[in-house]
Amino acid sequence: MQGEPQAVEVSATSTRQGALPNTESVRQAALAASWRRDRAVARRRLAWRWAGWYLWRSLPYLLVAGALLATGVYLWHARTVPSGPRRIVTETAPTPSTPLTLHPDKQLHSQEP
Repeated sequence: MQGEPQAVEVSATSTRQGALPNTESVRQAALAASWRRDRAVARRRLAWRWAGWYLWRSLPYLLVAGALLATGVYLWHARTVPSGPRRIVTETAPTPSTPLTLHPDKQLHSQEP
C-alpha cells in the first residue's frame, strides 16, 4: 500500500552513553504498531460480519432441521411406549383377621336428636 509506514527497530540498549532514539524512529515504530493493530481489528470485525451474515441466512434452515429432528425423536419415542390402557396396580389395605362389629349405640343412618 502506498503511504504505509515501514517498521523500524528501536533498540533500548545502546553501547554509547547518551544515545537515544530520535523522535522520527519512535514515531515510525508507533505508527507501524498502530497499523498492525488496525489491520488485526479490521480482520476480526470482517470475520464476525461474515459469520453473522451466514448465520442469519441459514437460521430458517437450522430451525426447520431442529423441528424435524425433534418430531422424529418424539415419534420414535411414542412408538416404543406401549399403546392402549395401562394396568395400574393399587395396593389395598390389609383385611383384619377378625370381623368388624358395630356397637349397639352406633347404628347406621341414625339421626341424632
